[in-house]
Amino acid sequence: MPFVPTAISDEVLAFCDRVAPDTRPEYISITPELDCAEGECFWNVKRQTEREDGRIQFGWSISEWPGVALLAEYHAVYAPPSGQPWRDITPSKSENRRLFLPDDSAAFDFSDTTTRRDNMFFALKEDPLIREFIIAAENYGAIRKSAPVGKEVQVHIDTAIKLAEAKTEVDRLRKCIAIKYPS
Repeated sequence: MPFVPTAISDEVLAFCDRVAPDTRPEYISITPELDCAEGECFWNVKRQTEREDGRIQFGWSISEWPGVALLAEYHAVYAPPSGQPWRDITPSKSENRRLFLPDDSAAFDFSDTTTRRDNMFFALKEDPLIREFIIAAENYGAIRKSAPVGKEVQVHIDTAIKLAEAKTEVDRLRKCIAIKYPS
């Protein structure tokens, strides 16, 4: 349900200040490169820097579930060597731009495929159901952190079962919230 925020509101700015103080979010158009895969931003940008120099700008993709919550997901964009604006080269099925919050302290360790940073959430309403959803999503993220990064990975059956159960709970709560707060 999260979308790119339509505006950089005071709530969005306050959340971003908690995620990465002293930086400001900015909208970046998504212009995928041919060999880039959705959900693989770090590897996509790494390959781009090998082709064109430039550098990786680490940070967070900021999304909003209107009236429900804000979300920060670990992300990276391409910074061209010429000083041109950053480019988000990782495709998205549903968006043509992202709200990106730079964070130089959020570097990705390419030598450790289990490296993940937790998503961060901020409830926009005082509601026990939203709080329960955030806790379930954080639990799902914690379980995912124990698995290697990538589209398809092998995990122990116990981990796979825990992941499936946690995802089911997140999906159940997401549906309950969508019914309570239709967009």
